Amino acid sequence: MAPVGAMRAPDLASTYEEFAAEHRNNAAAPFAPRFWARAVDAFAIFVASVVGTGIAFTFAGLPPKGDHRALFQCVGWSSTIVAAAVSEAIAGITPGKEVLGLRVIRNDFDPPRFTQAFQRQLALFVDTMLFGLVAYLTMRGNPYEQRLGDRWARTYVVRKAALPLDYQRPVSVGFAFGAYVATAVATTAVGNALVVMALG
Repeated sequence: MAPVGAMRAPDLASTYEEFAAEHRNNAAAPFAPRFWARAVDAFAIFVASVVGTGIAFTFAGLPPKGDHRALFQCVGWSSTIVAAAVSEAIAGITPGKEVLGLRVIRNDFDPPRFTQAFQRQLALFVDTMLFGLVAYLTMRGNPYEQRLGDRWARTYVVRKAALPLDYQRPVSVGFAFGAYVATAVATTAVGNALVVMALG
């Protein structure tokens, strides 16, 4: 059986940028829904972090007295990046993107590779500066509404409803959600446990 990416009519565009040029509708997701998708992701990662932290403290004990917030915040950031990269590599989504009807794709319409998803998540350290102003200004000057992370990773965030069915790839949303939650909880639990042990 031919791979999904090869099962397309000859008159269909082979890349997202070709599709955008031919249809004068690049389906690009603007700043606002992406901002709210990030807010939903923040809530999801918070819940997962609470669970993961509870597991860590149960098995590794409570951290010693002192201000260790910076270390635990580093674990939280790492968990956020890895969990989002995993789910985007599987299905091009995070919980927030699914709620807002968004997808992350490569130029061939497939979900990004893990390395690409990781790159775009890592770039959030820059894109979210000044409450997202860096991302907003970068997207305004780009025909595909790409923030810096998308340009670096060569990815695109699109509105699923604006992308014709011929260009949509079958993905396992449930599996991606499960992977997101499991990764977020596991990385938080392991990371916090290591911090506690290192401080102990």
